[in-house]
Amino acid sequence: MQVTIIGVGLIGGSLGMALRRQGYHVVGVGRKRAHLALAKRKGAIDDGTLDPSRGVQQSAIVVVATPVDRIVPIVHSVWPWLSPGTLVTDVGSVKAPIVRGVRAAARRLSRRQAKAPVFIGGHPLAGSHQQGVRHARADLFEGATCVLTPPLGVSPTALAVVQRMWRSVGARPLLLDPILHDRWVALTSHLPHLTAAALVHSVGRQARQDRRVVRLLAGSFRDLTRVAVSDPEQWAAITWGNRQALARALKTFRRLLMQAERALPHQRALIRFFQWSKNVRATLLNPASSNVNGQ
Repeated sequence: MQVTIIGVGLIGGSLGMALRRQGYHVVGVGRKRAHLALAKRKGAIDDGTLDPSRGVQQSAIVVVATPVDRIVPIVHSVWPWLSPGTLVTDVGSVKAPIVRGVRAAARRLSRRQAKAPVFIGGHPLAGSHQQGVRHARADLFEGATCVLTPPLGVSPTALAVVQRMWRSVGARPLLLDPILHDRWVALTSHLPHLTAAALVHSVGRQARQDRRVVRLLAGSFRDLTRVAVSDPEQWAAITWGNRQALARALKTFRRLLMQAERALPHQRALIRFFQWSKNVRATLLNPASSNVNGQ
């Protein structure tokens, strides 16, 4: 089966490497010949092209692995060139605006197609603060959840093809409504990136006054701020795309910070606060290990 990957960076390149190991023929679409040449040397693609319309022809599946703010325009531009019944998916960290945008474009463009392509939104929860195909690896998706947001009435056969592709690279598909996906990743992914950036800003201000504070940056700071080195443009696009759900998540987070602040004068209240968070974390990461209601 032929798969086209538009955007052969860390995610697209890793997916290409994994799919080729499973016998898929992978066509890469990029913006620079040098990047496509590197992707081929890395084993991420079989063939490459700078022309998206050419790259998607004859492919059964097209995966758009570009930054989130480019996904809808790219799908819109290649839609007329897709073969009848082609399955299109993406890897964007935000789903509702992408699904809406693609649906609007597909509704207009598909009037001229006998058998329209099918778009099923996707989001593999895997990645790294590193960027580019040079850091791609075939095992990136092993054990990772891959959210799929199929439209109402989608063919079970079409959905099964996309699920099978992700399972073949070690991912575990999870079907979700796109709005629910965005609400949840606002808490689990986008809020952590914002808070990491805010923590770095906070310490950075102190460091401008006295550089000796840098010598106190130990494991907790490094662990909590690891994601702050991620691509700024990419994360600005992600957080802007999910700004409404993220605003709600920030409001909840501020209330919890205020709760911690009110506990500061009372040692027993602090113990309860830390004990509760310890119990909850254990339950979230290992549901059999603890009771989330324990305090």
